[in-house]
Amino acid sequence: MATDTDDEALRLTRAGLYARSGLEALSAEQVSGFFEPAGEGRMRARAALRELSSIGPHDALRDPPIFSRLDLISGRNLPAHPAPEAARHFAASAHFALRAEGWLLLAERCDPAALLERFAPSARGQPLYQKRALGAERARPARAPDRPDRQIARLSGELGAAPTELDARTARLHSLSEERAGLEASDGDLRRLIDMLGVAAVFLDPEERIRRSTGSAERLLGITAGDLGRSLAALASPLVDAALLEAVRHAIAADCASHREIHCEDPHWYLRRIQPHAAASRADGVLITWADITPVKALQEEVSRIAALEQLRIGQALHDLIPQELIALSLFAQNLNEALAGRAEPRERQWAGRLTEGLAAVNRQLQALARGLVPVPVDSASLAPALAERARSTGEAAQLACEFTLEGELRLPNSDTSSHLYRIAQEAVRNATRHAHADRIAIRLSAQGSAVRLEVRDNGIGIPPRAGFGRGVGVRLMEHRCSLIGGTFAAQSVPGSGTRVVCALPGAEAPE
Repeated sequence: MATDTDDEALRLTRAGLYARSGLEALSAEQVSGFFEPAGEGRMRARAALRELSSIGPHDALRDPPIFSRLDLISGRNLPAHPAPEAARHFAASAHFALRAEGWLLLAERCDPAALLERFAPSARGQPLYQKRALGAERARPARAPDRPDRQIARLSGELGAAPTELDARTARLHSLSEERAGLEASDGDLRRLIDMLGVAAVFLDPEERIRRSTGSAERLLGITAGDLGRSLAALASPLVDAALLEAVRHAIAADCASHREIHCEDPHWYLRRIQPHAAASRADGVLITWADITPVKALQEEVSRIAALEQLRIGQALHDLIPQELIALSLFAQNLNEALAGRAEPRERQWAGRLTEGLAAVNRQLQALARGLVPVPVDSASLAPALAERARSTGEAAQLACEFTLEGELRLPNSDTSSHLYRIAQEAVRNATRHAHADRIAIRLSAQGSAVRLEVRDNGIGIPPRAGFGRGVGVRLMEHRCSLIGGTFAAQSVPGSGTRVVCALPGAEAPE
């Protein structure tokens, strides 16, 4: 049993960590039997030994005693000269908590003046004191000695009952041992199952200290036995950053879960989930898991690549093959219209004119559609000019105000990132003109190093939700493209107040 007023001291005591040099007084058998290595020159008391200890907060100079019938009390950490009232309180509490003839151990520097009424100093001259009998204990009359035959009968009865009590205690200990073995086996099975699933999991307490971790998490984050009880921020891992710590604090404060796709070193991707857990109706920490989704991301990128190639094929067909046939038909219709001039009826000439105009209109629409399907070659240097041209052409074609602004110096890692950002802006502008009926669109690209944020706003009617289908295909495509480049996506549409689309790459301010 151990108590203290310092929460940090209690935490360290519960952890059972000791420096190797502090165990030199023990034999090698005792060290190996009761302790296990904990890294960095430290040893940890084994779980069986820690479970026998009762550790909690208690102020021995103020609080009432919380134990009784103890054999020994060690007050070696008490102040050398406590206030008289506090010293008297401790003496009375210790006297109550000790059994008859129990012992009290103090530091050599402590003043024993307040103890001498209740405790007798040992004959060895050490700061060791034995409990005295006081008050009613002194006045209690001595019991009349038993007759020899009665003493023999009493002792025989006690000796006869002892084996029965011992057997009961042995059976209880055996039952507890079996229960503990079953729990340890279940715990081991659960840990092996989690490791087989490939999910790395870390349990944190409300102070963000590591309470427990799985083998997968230890390998992924480099957690050792010595890290138990330490702050998560102390881990040297690229997966533990300021954004993770902020997300953990938000999960504890708001009692809400969150998940996010995390891009670590190429080509590794992880789905990180933060789930708060509670005990006794209060936040008791969080569970963080990392699931490896690298194969899923690779499949998504391959599907996206195949879709882009198919889109290119269709766009080139619309741009190169079909328009040629339409142009030929338009020329034929124009010749037919000229041939009918002056000879056919006015109604027939009107039909020929409408056919010529219709073919020309269809050709223009196909050309516009082809331009949208054929990918625009975009890299870090050409992204801003491409977006500026998209704003200009949209404004002219749709007869509305569409503007583009660039803030900062743009530096993107590759052309794929530039292409996805361009496609997100293109889809957002298309939605604003076709569905939201906006007359003003603003495309804003801000950059600060690798932190890039794309935002498209309009003042349209908003995009109404599609019953039974949730968000539209365009929004899902934009979100998918944003995830492929490791960004955070948000699309907010309020009927009558316009739409806001944001894609923020890692390091930029995440959308609300």
